[in-house]
Amino acid sequence: KSKIQQANVPILNKIFMLSELKNTVHKLKSVSTLSGTVTHRYSSELTEYVCFMDEKDKDDRIQLLEEQIESIQEEIETFNAITKI
Repeated sequence: KSKIQQANVPILNKIFMLSELKNTVHKLKSVSTLSGTVTHRYSSELTEYVCFMDEKDKDDRIQLLEEQIESIQEEIETFNAITKI
């Protein structure tokens, strides 16, 4: 395990970035894009929702992050393929 850790030192920043990007995508996917006035089911109470990004903006951001993830994964896979332990 220690040899693997030493071999990964040159790409540790990429490994950490990959983790951060995946976490960001996970969190973005759970962000609500609900907007407008909604009547609750069991009462006549109205709630006004305001979203800070619409569904298209959210999907665009997720797509951009997933492209970055793909690129970093390819770099890590290339590094792993040419690195000998």
